[in-house]
Amino acid sequence: MNEHHPDLQRLLAAAADDADRPLRVDPVALLARASASDRRRRRQRAAGAAGSVVALTVGAVLVVPALVGGEPPVPASAPPTQSPATAAPDEPAGLPAAEVVRRCEPQLAKYRELPMYSQGRHVVAHPRSYEPGDVVALDSRDGNGNPVLCVVPEAGAEDEPVPFERFLPDAEDRLEVAEVCAEVNQPTPPPSWFLPRRFRQTDDDEQPTWTDLRTAKVTRVDQEGVVTTAVLERGAQAWQCTLSPASWDVGLTEVQPTVRGPVYLTGSATGASGKSIVAEEATWYTAAGLTDPRAATLLLRFADGTTAQRPVERGRYAVVVRVPGGGGVQGVDVDVLDADGDVLASYPAP
Repeated sequence: MNEHHPDLQRLLAAAADDADRPLRVDPVALLARASASDRRRRRQRAAGAAGSVVALTVGAVLVVPALVGGEPPVPASAPPTQSPATAAPDEPAGLPAAEVVRRCEPQLAKYRELPMYSQGRHVVAHPRSYEPGDVVALDSRDGNGNPVLCVVPEAGAEDEPVPFERFLPDAEDRLEVAEVCAEVNQPTPPPSWFLPRRFRQTDDDEQPTWTDLRTAKVTRVDQEGVVTTAVLERGAQAWQCTLSPASWDVGLTEVQPTVRGPVYLTGSATGASGKSIVAEEATWYTAAGLTDPRAATLLLRFADGTTAQRPVERGRYAVVVRVPGGGGVQGVDVDVLDADGDVLASYPAP
């Protein structure tokens, strides 16, 4: 593996040696995440993606093999001349939707013991093409239950396990944050092609559209434990995205459009006090969006007297606060402060 996948070796080593961010997933999830990151970067290079991060990655691909595997670097001016007849076979760029569902079927078994998911047949949720390694959302055909997530496997690898932790992106991997946010984004109804004709809508103007947030830029992100919240922007549009474990039933995971305006926190309780199947007793507060460009800090004032702060950068903020224990959701007032600590705006708990 080291000889043929130096990038993957580097990703695994970096994750394992990072003392500031101890591992919170099992080795299978770590390997899956590193493999997915490796595939994303290779696809970016193949597509000629621009930007300094991509340029540095390409440079690393040219140099690392000489350091790790003893192979000479490939000069940038002399790309391989391998003909299509002798190249390693690749799968089609876009798999048929039915094939994506077929390959994902073994991964759906882990959802069957969770009450918030349908046990029926599934269809691809979003109108885009997928290839192995992509995260894909599947809707239930009967319209019941939450969408499920799958990592499209390579042909022949359908039975390899993919744990729920695979869908908890590292906050520092913004490509992965954008990919998972894109798939949990659910503004569209179930595809009309599997509904009886009498239930199909005919007015296309009334159909909400889905935006593939893989093409959006993550401009702010915060993470605590297994919960992540982020601001994603594309052009003049912005979205707030909150991600929590797929095995949770507390409704934290969501994607919504956002604009510059008031700052409010959403609270959700896990454990018995929140009537949740999650064992941990805690309350989670999340928010993400746009505020005054002069802002430097959000001051959060909880009803029990405790406070917390989160930075604001160029008017973008993202907040995840975990309050342990079974106290339940409490009100939170928010003050928007400038760099001198002066209050620009105050938003009492709704």
